[in-house]
Amino acid sequence: MTSPEIARILARAVSTSLGESPSKFQARLISDLERVQAIAAAPQTAGQLPPRLQTHLAALQQAMPRGEISDIIAPLISNLSWYLIYESATDWPALAGGMAAGQMIGRRGLWQSEDLLAGVMMMAPDLHYPLHQHTALELYFVLSGTVTVQHGRQAAPQRIGPGEWSITPPHQVHALQSGNQGCLIFYLWTDELTDENWWWEERYDGRWDRVCWRRQPDSSWRESHRELLTRAKADQAGDS
Repeated sequence: MTSPEIARILARAVSTSLGESPSKFQARLISDLERVQAIAAAPQTAGQLPPRLQTHLAALQQAMPRGEISDIIAPLISNLSWYLIYESATDWPALAGGMAAGQMIGRRGLWQSEDLLAGVMMMAPDLHYPLHQHTALELYFVLSGTVTVQHGRQAAPQRIGPGEWSITPPHQVHALQSGNQGCLIFYLWTDELTDENWWWEERYDGRWDRVCWRRQPDSSWRESHRELLTRAKADQAGDS
């Protein structure tokens, strides 16, 4: 399958799955997917996951119901070059080895592109991904299992399961919590793709910091700087 074909097929499936009367963010995601320029990558060796995650992946695949998006992705899962999103236990011990991704379209994808990222993300059971923000526009569409998404410190969490989805606008602060079976998610990132991820950390005095982590060429993460969270930055992050 060529890159324009897979992009168009995915775009139709996403459009159907997200329903009629799309928001501006839904429309942007679908439009960018339809227009993405990607080239087929050289043959890749499927990435090996730690045994714990391999077991979870197999169970989540077996439980994945059929659907517009899952029917496209299911045959590709075994061909993806999986990698750990947070590999080093020195960075975030709770996340190390608990989150993995396999790109379909992107810098590490079966089809390579610098303009858009699309693929599959897996979270181990009962994993908490703390408050963070980034410049990309993000779609999470659940294929199997459940995940709770929270947009803002005081916002009510939203639990989504197979066939359900959540869109996170650019700069929106959000957190994730996987269910007791873990979760398998189709993700789509577009807009401004950078190697920065801003984490929010509460100080002992009740104030908050924004901490900028940058992904390094070897895929590790390094803290570049931190700053006090201001009201203006909180408003920009949809945390009013």
